[in-house]
Amino acid sequence: MAREISSAVASATASNHVEPVLLCDLEFDDLQYVHSRLGNITYNGNTYIGVGNAVTLDSSRESEVLGPAPITATASGLSAALLRNARMAETYRAPITFRMAYRQSDGTLYDDPVIVWKGTIQRCDISFGPDSSITITADHDVSVLSKSHGGRYTDEDQQNRYSGDVAFSYVHDVPHQKLIVGRRSVDHRHRPRP
Repeated sequence: MAREISSAVASATASNHVEPVLLCDLEFDDLQYVHSRLGNITYNGNTYIGVGNAVTLDSSRESEVLGPAPITATASGLSAALLRNARMAETYRAPITFRMAYRQSDGTLYDDPVIVWKGTIQRCDISFGPDSSITITADHDVSVLSKSHGGRYTDEDQQNRYSGDVAFSYVHDVPHQKLIVGRRSVDHRHRPRP
């Protein structure tokens, strides 16, 4: 899949100093913004906290076949406050977004980051101690295309979703209806003589 690269990023890759940065938006109850380098980065009014090279991504792949691509991200050496927030938050089905950016030597970004992966968190494992870490397993947004919505096309199911909708209440009468299709209308006033 081809992605367009802006002229600012193209010139950045040709310069002497290029620092790729992976930004991550963790949309828990309390939004968390982290990135894969040290220091803080401000983008779009949000401050991304640097967690260093302690972030690893597994099972991320790109293919020409449209389908879900789950991802597992592990971050170690995080602050106790960030781990506490993640433990207390409702993480199941919370949105997560990864953006790729390039940072200049002064700490600012060359251009707006590009979204490289977006999905929802399925599992969040947190371990405390000297090697505290957080492991997030998430499904890509495209994965909803391969899952059933859990409903049936019945009047009862329609009433649960849209109370007062009567469209499905007439479905049982459809097989008993007599439909006239493909016949000319007959004018009984002017009957042809035999």
